[in-house]
Amino acid sequence: MGTATLGNFVGGGGLGDVIAAGYGNFSEHVIITGAVLVAALAILSDWALSLVETVVTPTI
Repeated sequence: MGTATLGNFVGGGGLGDVIAAGYGNFSEHVIITGAVLVAALAILSDWALSLVETVVTPTI
């Protein structure tokens, strides 16, 4: 998820656009909002994939 924010710097867009817009406007609120969104996406993805792992892993 962290690399998804770097897509902005090579023209790929994504959540990095929010953070870059905050840097461009010197807006701390926008930067923090982008960082919180990236962190929330990472945490939710980790949680969802751990559920998938639990379902597909055979029990011994």
